[in-house]
Amino acid sequence: METIFKSVSQVGLVVKDLRKVISTYADKFGIGPWSIWEIDSSSVKDIKVNNKQTNYKALEAVAFMGKVSLRIIEPLDDNSIYAEFLNEKGEGIHHVTYDISINDAVDYLKNLNITECQSGNWFGKNQFVYFDLKELKHIARVSEPEEEFYKYNSNGNGRKWIIEPEPKEIYPAVEKIDSMVEPIFKEITQVAYTVKNTDEVIKVYNDKYGLGPWQIWEYDENNVQDMKVHGKDIDFKMRAGASYIGETSIEIVTPNDKKSIYFEFLDKYGEGIHHLAYEVNDPDETMKRLKDIGVEASMIGTWEGNFTFIYLGTEETMKLVGEIFKVDPSFKDFPDPVKVYPKKQNDS
Repeated sequence: METIFKSVSQVGLVVKDLRKVISTYADKFGIGPWSIWEIDSSSVKDIKVNNKQTNYKALEAVAFMGKVSLRIIEPLDDNSIYAEFLNEKGEGIHHVTYDISINDAVDYLKNLNITECQSGNWFGKNQFVYFDLKELKHIARVSEPEEEFYKYNSNGNGRKWIIEPEPKEIYPAVEKIDSMVEPIFKEITQVAYTVKNTDEVIKVYNDKYGLGPWQIWEYDENNVQDMKVHGKDIDFKMRAGASYIGETSIEIVTPNDKKSIYFEFLDKYGEGIHHLAYEVNDPDETMKRLKDIGVEASMIGTWEGNFTFIYLGTEETMKLVGEIFKVDPSFKDFPDPVKVYPKKQNDS
């Protein structure tokens, strides 16, 4: 079965105070610059929310992190799915945007009895649609701008920002972009979900949506050393399945006890997008820079003695959990999974 989900192009967050959040991203983490727009009926046409014609107001800002961009949204009324999310779950990762045509997405998902939960047309030149993929534990966004709808500017340091459609403002101001701190994170490499049953969810991903194959591992005190949760020595257990959408890793994790930050998330928010993983130049230097701005590791473990995963306590500052990896030179490849789904035909 072939899937229409070929690549991840953007991750969207919903927050209470957009300007505060993007200034933190830019000034502390070096992520930006940010192009900011006011969204309302003057800029977005044909708005539907949960199949009803309506209007909504919001602030939106976009910045780039490698191939995957970030969209941060502050709802300014209660008429959008952004406000629904904020009221139900609070600030955090709201959706994932995929590079596919809207017609293909609508046709594909209608066959699965999934219809759009929000849609509109930005300046009449960029149609967008959101789908609540409950079985996949997230909201998907598809956007189809006309050719040359977006125009960009850049500087000599690799910074890139949107200049058309014309933003209400740029943060930091254009004359200050060259003096921004070096980005702590280079690129988004993974989107990870916390769920109640990893095997059931990846079966849906593969069998209904054509996303796979999946490798599944168990993590516990038998193969993970030096485990810490919020700075304390605590052994935890989890089961995780991994696959790819384009170049982006997708991870589906179930906590197998009540000791990990995965269980904390599941207990507080329910199933959904748990964290983003980043590529960094030097994990030790990255952790030093993070500690200098008050960010500590929330959970750590070293898998099979040579692959360390470090979860970052960035919920307050970045409105999401981050993750980086420290790989020992002795690491060659991941250990054999405990399960592969679907099985290869020649596997017993």
